[in-house]
Amino acid sequence: MKIETYKQLCANFNKEPIEELFTLWCEALKDYDTYYIELALKNIITNDRYFPTLNRIIEELRNMPCIEIPENEKIKRMKAKSVVPNWLGKNITSNEGEEDEEFKTFIEEFRKCTIG
Repeated sequence: MKIETYKQLCANFNKEPIEELFTLWCEALKDYDTYYIELALKNIITNDRYFPTLNRIIEELRNMPCIEIPENEKIKRMKAKSVVPNWLGKNITSNEGEEDEEFKTFIEEFRKCTIG
C-alpha cells in the first residue's frame, strides 16, 4: 500500500491519517499485490460512504476479478515463498488414481501461501 493512497483515503473521508493504522494495514495486506490494493482503495473511495475497515478492504480485494498468471510467474512466486518441490521441472507420470505424497505436501504448502 502506498502512503499517498492512504492519505487520499483519509482526506476523502475527512479523517486524520494515523501512522499506526497505516502500519497495521500494510502488515495485514502484505500478501496482496500493491496494484490490486490501490485499485481496491480507489473503488472504496469512489463507492463507499464511510471510512473502511480492514475487513472491508480485504472484501474488496477478494471481489476483484482474478487474472490468469503465466506458469513462469507461478514458479517465480513459489520460489519467492520458498515453496519449491523436488519434482518441479521434472516430467511427472503416475498411475491413474495414485497420488504422490510429495505432491500432496506441495499442494498443502502452496495453499497456505496463497490462501493466507
